[in-house]
Amino acid sequence: MGNREIEAKGYTLNVVFMIIIFTGIPYFMFCKFSKELVHWENFSDNGFITIVFLVSLLVGILCWVKLLDTAPALIINKKGVWVRKSILPFSPLRFIDWNQIKFVELNLIKGKKSQTTTVLVIHRNDSSKTKTIELDVINYSSEEIISMFREFSNFLNFRDRSVIR
Repeated sequence: MGNREIEAKGYTLNVVFMIIIFTGIPYFMFCKFSKELVHWENFSDNGFITIVFLVSLLVGILCWVKLLDTAPALIINKKGVWVRKSILPFSPLRFIDWNQIKFVELNLIKGKKSQTTTVLVIHRNDSSKTKTIELDVINYSSEEIISMFREFSNFLNFRDRSVIR
């Protein structure tokens, strides 16, 4: 399999969708409550609205910055795996050597409204450290990512395990 390498990034469409939402919320809040947002003397009366405005404004700014971030979210090659340390924009990659990985687990997580998300959970030799990678938010083929993990590490598929209750 030679020098195969996978560089995966997030979907730009997801970031654009988040920008529309988190830029629209502060805009409409400012249009509707512009007088209440800037009156700090009456903060106890309008505190909740002001806090929601500031939080949504911060998330909107982070979404705009994330649009400028072009670095990959995941790199896999024969040396190991590089994964983002956090979800924040311009977060550096953390290297995990194949020798540090105990096993990798493919799993389905059921979220809100019965939507399922496919995730890879990397269990390291230090049992307290795990890293979760959502495959549905990466713009690379899940099958190729899974085949690379199968090639270089111990891999458990969610179909390979049975849950006894």
